[in-house]
Amino acid sequence: MKLGVCYYPEHWPPERWQIDAQQMHEAGISIVRIGEFAWTKMEPSEGEYDWNWLDNAIEVLATEGLKIVLCTPTAAPPAWLIQQHPEILPIDENGHRRRFGSRRHYCPNIPTFHAHTKNITRVMAERYGDHSSVIGWQIDNEFGCYFARCYCDTCTIQFQHWLKAKYGSLETLNRSWGTVFWSQTYDSWIQIEPHNLTVAEPNPSHVLDFYRFASDSWTAYQQLQIDTLRETISPQQFITHNIIGSQTTIDYHSLARNLDFIAWDSYPTGYAETESQNLYSAEDVIPSYEHDLGDPLITGFFHSLARGLKQAPYWIMEQQTGAINWSVYNTGVRPGALRLWTWQAAASGADAVVYFRWRASRFGLEQHHAGLRLHDGSPDTGYDDLLMLKEEIQLLEDFSAQPLHTPIGVLLDYMGDRDAASSQRVWLS
Repeated sequence: MKLGVCYYPEHWPPERWQIDAQQMHEAGISIVRIGEFAWTKMEPSEGEYDWNWLDNAIEVLATEGLKIVLCTPTAAPPAWLIQQHPEILPIDENGHRRRFGSRRHYCPNIPTFHAHTKNITRVMAERYGDHSSVIGWQIDNEFGCYFARCYCDTCTIQFQHWLKAKYGSLETLNRSWGTVFWSQTYDSWIQIEPHNLTVAEPNPSHVLDFYRFASDSWTAYQQLQIDTLRETISPQQFITHNIIGSQTTIDYHSLARNLDFIAWDSYPTGYAETESQNLYSAEDVIPSYEHDLGDPLITGFFHSLARGLKQAPYWIMEQQTGAINWSVYNTGVRPGALRLWTWQAAASGADAVVYFRWRASRFGLEQHHAGLRLHDGSPDTGYDDLLMLKEEIQLLEDFSAQPLHTPIGVLLDYMGDRDAASSQRVWLS
């Protein structure tokens, strides 16, 4: 069991990095994840790169014996790229083009964005692909978060190609979709558009296939980055992606297939508030739980989901450390919660727990999202738990090394059982 932390050196003055690195080492941290939202720092303008800050940050961390998980920064395309190519911005279900100014503001099917994605990924891989302190890569960040399906013209064309590859002929598609209903029969592929903006409810078969296409688009976009990395990086460096356990818009069986292992982002108090309606039936009695611990059954289900995707150990790439900022009530977290969540991860088959984040942000949307340390750098509640876990690390490692006993399984099918490979077992411990 390895303990890590998410760190944002670009948010802090360079003279602070050495202090942070020393404190991480002293607290038992061995892994640091960096870079997932730093594209504009890496490439301030097209083709102009600034690696000095990242080189220095990695060197400071490595000097303290810390290993690095380096992220491709494609979850936050920079302003100059959007200004030059506004077609990258996605179009939502209501036909509105979303704007620049947050994150995940891109369509995964735009060729121009593919070219820039390959370029930044390739240049990063050439620079750090054999760095002795970089142990692996996280691709992008939380596919499907905020925006899972784009309805732009490029997606329309790609959807038509996807349908043609799947059905082979319009006759087969019309028969499979039952388009004779409401005179929806197609006699040209270009007549088929996304299902949004119809007057009445659309054909459900049409909707389901568009959802499948959108899911495949994310898998294909991830594969573009996997292929680019594999061409350059050391075989010892792994490739993973951090999923959101509660997402149902992407077929995670497909997404996980070509990754070395899967990672997920664990926020127990938030998921307890937002996912009860999805994981309990109306007849179920929701068990009571402490407000600052989250529902252990929901947390456990997502652990089992992550392990089941590849039937193998997995990572927690973001583990809640205190209060969060995105749920309903965002309750405070008392001492002991972080330690409990870490032990639950170990009991569920996790190989590593990476805490989000080292220090609370001074600006942006996540100012009220806790870290291991407060905004001024002093310890927060979770930090004391981390010090206890440091003393227990050998017990954690011995415990997590024990084989898991999984007598019960759940069949999880995201895509409507379109083929045998799309539905896999999620084993429950």
